Amino acid sequence: VRCAACTLHTQNAIPYFLALPVAAGSSLLVSSGISNALPAGRFKTMLQLPLTVKRIKTELKLLEQYVHQFVSLTQWYRQVLLDNNLPPAKITVIPAGLALTTHTSDAVWSPAQPGQPLKLVFIGRMQPQKGVHLLIEAAKQFNSRQLQVFIYGRAEKDAYHAQCVAQSQQCTHVHWMGFVERETVVHTLSKYHLLCLPSLFSEMAPLVIQEAYAAGIPIIASKVYGNIEQVKDGVNGLLFDYNNAASLAQCISRLVNNPGLLPTLKTNLPMPASFKEVYDAYQRIYLT
Repeated sequence: VRCAACTLHTQNAIPYFLALPVAAGSSLLVSSGISNALPAGRFKTMLQLPLTVKRIKTELKLLEQYVHQFVSLTQWYRQVLLDNNLPPAKITVIPAGLALTTHTSDAVWSPAQPGQPLKLVFIGRMQPQKGVHLLIEAAKQFNSRQLQVFIYGRAEKDAYHAQCVAQSQQCTHVHWMGFVERETVVHTLSKYHLLCLPSLFSEMAPLVIQEAYAAGIPIIASKVYGNIEQVKDGVNGLLFDYNNAASLAQCISRLVNNPGLLPTLKTNLPMPASFKEVYDAYQRIYLT
């Protein structure tokens, strides 16, 4: 019931003091079988959340019986598994790796020179949970001499993509760059000064963070689990408050008004793990 209430609160924006009794009531409806008689749809899905959580926990316990070792990409998700009573000895953390692991940045920012705005890039899926609309909203606080935003992603024929394009129509410094092939992501990133990752959900471990580090550029990211484990505020990037365009704009403003900050962030970029390191880590599991 608590898991269902948390889900209702975070994903459906229902205040927690209301979500808890709704989840408790839903649990009674599920146990009585009443919710099964409802027509399929969002309302039924919400009511059956306790059943969904119970099924996931049951499957996790079954996995624990048959699986020798769980591999998590992140420490934060390892903690989730521990919180759900998986034995610590059965969990190994192996971060994702890249084929290319050298810093290759081509972009050098010189804001003191005319015509040298901060170049911010987004690469990812055009979906609401990726937060592209937040980036556009924050970009409106700057002019083209201060900031240029470049958005890469497949042009989806849906309402969200159309909404973002319409939102940026008056922003001549927001550029839609289209789809980029996976093989060219690191090279593409290296042309810009920073990656922006305005995620609206707890991503597991966004590979684009590792790709940005390989490209030699810092990151501005939202404060969600998958981001904050890899991006350290004021060290190798900047973090802004979840779902808060004003907080994102403040991070951008810090860089625009403090030209020395970006070079400092660049000196602290970690080196992504290589495929060889990932291979060795998996091999140690199989040989144990």
